[in-house]
Amino acid sequence: MDPQWADFLMSPIINTTISKLISTAAEEISLAVGCKKELETLQNKLRMIKDVLLDAEERQVRDRAVKGWLEKLRDVVFEADDVLDEGDC
Repeated sequence: MDPQWADFLMSPIINTTISKLISTAAEEISLAVGCKKELETLQNKLRMIKDVLLDAEERQVRDRAVKGWLEKLRDVVFEADDVLDEGDC
């Protein structure tokens, strides 16, 4: 095959491949940035929840319903904290 024809045929293939690679890389970067923002938001919410739990514990809440709710909330915070430690989205 004539080298010019090979260049002519390879050029669209290379361009398509490069375009796909760029598109895939852009999607991955976008997902990573979005994931980071979600993790930061979750971390901020967890800090607020932990503060509420600490305040409630210091006041030694005597209401059984509130006490049960706080225990469940504490469990959720620990689970969310574990997810954050793993760093997965």
